Amino acid sequence: DRSPPVQKRGYTEENTIKYIKAKNLPPNCDKGKIIEFFSTIPVAYANIALMYDQAGRFCQEAILALNNLNDQIEALSQSGRYIFNYNIIVDEATPSEWEHAQQTQKVFFSRDEKILVRMRGLPYTVKKEEVLNFFLGYD
Repeated sequence: DRSPPVQKRGYTEENTIKYIKAKNLPPNCDKGKIIEFFSTIPVAYANIALMYDQAGRFCQEAILALNNLNDQIEALSQSGRYIFNYNIIVDEATPSEWEHAQQTQKVFFSRDEKILVRMRGLPYTVKKEEVLNFFLGYD
């Protein structure tokens, strides 16, 4: 017979950190909107990791660290709800996915305090000097 695994005193599966992945988020989604979406469970800004691709673009996914199994179950029940017109899919995530998301954020947001700005809709005739002049006076 196989006996159950030995557990440390006071340790229960219900009280360990659990992770979820929210997919199909709107392109302009931020941590505040994610907290609103999961309003029935306590989620802190620090416990949300937005996902970025290799070019630094938001992948429309986020990994969340939750306090316990009950919060994870409640979060998973939110799958299929909407933020704007986006049907949000909520799945379980692993600690390694959380670590990867954390590392990705560090790479893109600790580049010698430089900020990446994406400018869209510029005319084809715009010159580098015109773009640089646009930002004159900003620190």
